[in-house]
Amino acid sequence: MTNRTPAQSRARTALTLALTMALSSIVAAETITVQKTSDISTIQDGIAAASAGDTLIVKGGTYQETPFIPEELAGLALIAKGHVVIDARAPGGGGNGHGITVQAPGVTIRGFTIRNPLGHGIEVFGSATDLTVTKCRIMNASAGGIVVIDGGDGLTVERCAFLGINYDAIYVTGPAADVTVKHCSAEQVELGDMLKIASGPSPDLVFENNTATNCNAYIVEGVDTPRARIRKNRAENTRGIHIAGDDAVIFGNTIVTNSTQQPGIFVIGSAAEVTKNQVAGGSPGIFVSDGDNPTITKNTCVDSDGLGIVIGTSGGDVSRNTITNAHGTGLLIDDSSFGVTVSKNKITRCGGRDDAGLLADGSSHKITFNRIERCAGDGLRLAGEGSFHVEGNRSDFNGKDGFDIHPGSDGNFVLANTARANAGEGFEHSATNADTSLQDNVASRNYFDYANDGSPFVLFANNTSSDGTDAVAAPGTFPMPEID
Repeated sequence: MTNRTPAQSRARTALTLALTMALSSIVAAETITVQKTSDISTIQDGIAAASAGDTLIVKGGTYQETPFIPEELAGLALIAKGHVVIDARAPGGGGNGHGITVQAPGVTIRGFTIRNPLGHGIEVFGSATDLTVTKCRIMNASAGGIVVIDGGDGLTVERCAFLGINYDAIYVTGPAADVTVKHCSAEQVELGDMLKIASGPSPDLVFENNTATNCNAYIVEGVDTPRARIRKNRAENTRGIHIAGDDAVIFGNTIVTNSTQQPGIFVIGSAAEVTKNQVAGGSPGIFVSDGDNPTITKNTCVDSDGLGIVIGTSGGDVSRNTITNAHGTGLLIDDSSFGVTVSKNKITRCGGRDDAGLLADGSSHKITFNRIERCAGDGLRLAGEGSFHVEGNRSDFNGKDGFDIHPGSDGNFVLANTARANAGEGFEHSATNADTSLQDNVASRNYFDYANDGSPFVLFANNTSSDGTDAVAAPGTFPMPEID
């Protein structure tokens, strides 16, 4: 038996579909009409009369059946005219299977209401690539809404609604390339996601302008989905976005999550772009990890049940985000991180006494022009291995220190920052090696403006203190009182 790569399998399937459609076009495609009062009075009768590439027009009415589209009907179009309901209940009200079963590639299904399936609304076999489902409504499914088994290449679902689905609204076993879901809605999905892609590689997912309400899992979850494009979706009382794969774009989504244990947006992979999203709740609000060089910019996180934003990457840009009322640390650059640029973020009213507005762990980060205000603990805390460049930040009105340099965080360059009206020290140094510099900083109206519990500084120059209770120390010695 020959083992084919996913790309080879997709090419073979596309070639088979093209040949089938070409052969069917030799005999002109027909349009077949299904109507309750005609000789072809059921959808299955219409399918039985059709050939590959035909169009089946189904007139208005309720059809109590479970149509099956066999593999040989490649390119069949199943189109509802008027209000057409497929009721999957058997006569007498019992269960009767899936609403529609599709085995043929290139099928189009448009305009149907599918209700009460004992199983899925639409079940799709992996051989049925390039399925398009538009303007359908799937209701009260005891299992999934649209479920693709063993594949799913080229699946397109647009302007569909899912209501009262027991498991996932759309479930793709994968691997599946080029899945597109746009302008769809899901409400009351009891046990699953709005869209789940369960295996990969499943590249080039497009998920745009969708809405999920009162669902108990994610609006979208993708496993091994490189180059995913997740844009302008809205989740209310629903978990947010979980994408694993490099080069993801997560843009302009609004997430109001119902989970106190899961992130609002969770991205695993390199070169992610997470921009202009609004997240309320979640723990954390946004979490990007296990990759290099993400761009995390212009997001808003409010009322996170734990941390606000967590970054666990090498390199990358974390800038111009707004984080408010996180129950834990507002912005955490975790201990796996190296060389992240953290700039122009605004962090307000975050954390408890043991937390920080901005906590930089790891090493070699550039932390510039951030503003941290009214957090319960420290404003900006430097931990980890150090070698941080900290410049132009403001840390005001926090419950403990404005800037806290922890033991072990050495080799830092702290330049032109401002600490004002913090309940602890403006600048607290507890590092144990003599290779941190403080220069051109301004501290005022803190409990102590400057305090050193660690080793002397390499450089302590041009720092100013106004309205404080201490004086500025001489360069190199910094003999300030030890403050816990």
